[in-house]
Amino acid sequence: MKMHSSSLVMAIFFVSISAIANASVTCPWSKPDDLLVIDSARSLPSKKLSRDYVLQDLNCFKVIANQYVYDYPNPPSLLLGRLASLQALNGEYAASELASKLFNLHDGMTDFHFGYQIGEQSLELKKKKKKEVVLTDALESKKIIPVVTKNGPATYYRPEDFFGDLTQDQTQFIRRVSKSDSNFIIDLRGNGGGDDNFAFELAKVLFTRSEKIPQAKSFQAGSLFVYAGLLNTLRALDYRGMEYFEQQVLEALSSVKSFSDLLLSEFEEESDTLVGNRKKPFDGRIILLIDGGCASSCETVVEKLMNHPRVTLVGQNTFGALHFSNPAMYQLPNSGIFVRIPTLRQILENDAPEGVGYAPDVFAETVDLANLSLE
Repeated sequence: MKMHSSSLVMAIFFVSISAIANASVTCPWSKPDDLLVIDSARSLPSKKLSRDYVLQDLNCFKVIANQYVYDYPNPPSLLLGRLASLQALNGEYAASELASKLFNLHDGMTDFHFGYQIGEQSLELKKKKKKEVVLTDALESKKIIPVVTKNGPATYYRPEDFFGDLTQDQTQFIRRVSKSDSNFIIDLRGNGGGDDNFAFELAKVLFTRSEKIPQAKSFQAGSLFVYAGLLNTLRALDYRGMEYFEQQVLEALSSVKSFSDLLLSEFEEESDTLVGNRKKPFDGRIILLIDGGCASSCETVVEKLMNHPRVTLVGQNTFGALHFSNPAMYQLPNSGIFVRIPTLRQILENDAPEGVGYAPDVFAETVDLANLSLE
């Protein structure tokens, strides 16, 4: 999952969108606090859920759809249609039964940033890929470890996650790369992403000013409704360094007089301005170990580094969650279902197909570091 931190500097917009006026009057959401979720594993409603409750949730989903990131390959109409299929229910259902039916309706959806959580059970709607062989080694996460490869010594590093501010070991590793021409192995296998800080900072110390770092342009949905959903996601992730954003959102929500004011929106456009600051070209070798579990911000590391002449990708294709991020999370008020949707779209200079990802230079189902070639 990716939270694009540069877009989380909140600005309040008052640009009316007439389409929002069609948001259903029957959705129970009526005040800002209705959107905020403190506990993402909240218990499901104990009441039985009838067709009428489902219809009210459907109307709330329409509000979400109207705030949706634009130009998305699985448009709101598709998701709305699948949820609308629940209108055909007869009788009453427990929330867990409703959840099961919703999961079945979305079988085969391919987006990493779409998901549902039902009570303590969660489902991420990921692309069905063939089973991949796990690349084996006994090295620990979050450790910077000296290893010996086929061609000599190297430094191995496997970051645990990229959620929020850089961790101490991430900062230490970036500093080591900035001051050395040694060989490095960065193990990104199974890393689901989080934030782009690590990718950006590592790229800047690897590239010189004259070497081009691939750039990207992003478009972030900018309503208070979206920001409330982003805050829900950050809280659920226990996101490092979210305090300033949380304070901004809560202060803005406290001044809102009507629910419709939450829905005034426009898109914020932002472009990368990454420039390398290394004094002379890096002369070591960097191996990026990748697989289908490397997704979202993990793939940003690949996107930024792979064109450097001293970087080689080894393993299997990355996941391919490339163009949509900053998922916002909401709880539908009757069924208790949590819906997660992306609110940011990216255009990448160094692009790859969504759902396919970046391909390795050297395909490998297993990696033996002792026999790994750095050439």
